[in-house]
Amino acid sequence: MDTGLVYADIICSEDSSSRRSSNCIAVQQADHRICPPWRWTVLWLSCTGNVLLMAAVIVMGVYGLRCISSVGSQNSQEMTGISNAHQCKQDENKTNKELEKLRTFLRQHLCEATNASTENGSCSVCPVTWLPYEDKCYWFSTSAQTWDQSNEECLAKRSQLLVISSIGEQEFIKNNTKTESPTWIGLKLKLPEKKWMWVNGSPLNHTPSRHSIAVCGTIGKKGIASDICSVDLNWICQKPSIFI
Repeated sequence: MDTGLVYADIICSEDSSSRRSSNCIAVQQADHRICPPWRWTVLWLSCTGNVLLMAAVIVMGVYGLRCISSVGSQNSQEMTGISNAHQCKQDENKTNKELEKLRTFLRQHLCEATNASTENGSCSVCPVTWLPYEDKCYWFSTSAQTWDQSNEECLAKRSQLLVISSIGEQEFIKNNTKTESPTWIGLKLKLPEKKWMWVNGSPLNHTPSRHSIAVCGTIGKKGIASDICSVDLNWICQKPSIFI
């Protein structure tokens, strides 16, 4: 009897031990079912995504600050430009007022001079020893030299030999020429074209009387003519007058 009981207990004990082992295996298998391997991958991807999202937010914040700074700088530059333009306008107005004062002063002291042509309170002013007519000033020589020398003399005075552009101007020259001899003017025969040209490049609209070797222009009591360029004659220079 006693032997049977012991055997039964052993069987039971083995059965109990077997059941506990089976339960442990089942728990381990259950644990494996609760945390499968792919969930670790999902967790890693989620953490990585959060890190990337935070980095993107930081980058966008920095970019936004730069944009705000750029807009602020642009607005500041625009305001500075407007301020500078306003200051330039004020300076321009001040300069114009000062120039007008200067013109008024010059008119009061120069427009009544003998070498000034007055019109409507303004006048055209010429240097001393020069005579005014319309918008030009004229200088009449008191000595004689060749055409080329006369041309160089006018250039040295920052002027040119006389170029006649109207009948009224021609009459003014004839009336103010003190010598009876012809006077050199800025006219010359261009060869081989045989065209009479003024020193300013414009052509003469008629052909003056001339000898076969007379290719330099003159003016005298009878009007425009020509003479040999190496002859010594008086000459006339002209330059624009100063309008004030």
